[in-house]
Amino acid sequence: MNNYFMMFGAGQNPFPGYVRVVATDETLALHLMKVHYGCESCHVALSLDDIPPDHRLEYDVIIFNQAGEEAMSRFCYICGKNCHDDELAMELRPTGEGYPVCNVRYCRDNPRCKAGIDDFIQEIRDGRNDSCSWLD
Repeated sequence: MNNYFMMFGAGQNPFPGYVRVVATDETLALHLMKVHYGCESCHVALSLDDIPPDHRLEYDVIIFNQAGEEAMSRFCYICGKNCHDDELAMELRPTGEGYPVCNVRYCRDNPRCKAGIDDFIQEIRDGRNDSCSWLD
């Protein structure tokens, strides 16, 4: 499995930022992006070094499940539970100087997860959590 960092152009969501796709090859990674985001094309980077520093905001992660031949579920940033897309919500939150937003995924039906977003963002600001990092 390889990491592919998919970036969209200006005016497309997510911009700036990237989606990391873990897949067996680039063709499959592009297919997963089309399925999940409806994009026909995007820039593919093979490492974070190929991504401009102001675009190093990880918007999402898609992991290909070879056994089931589909994308695996994503996880809640607050409680860590693996969930299907329809069970998760996402909220944009500012994190501090130089980093505009973090896309926080949380369990849609769990009030504790929604309430935990502020603490999660504070942990990022304090350097105690890098789950939503954009790697320098």
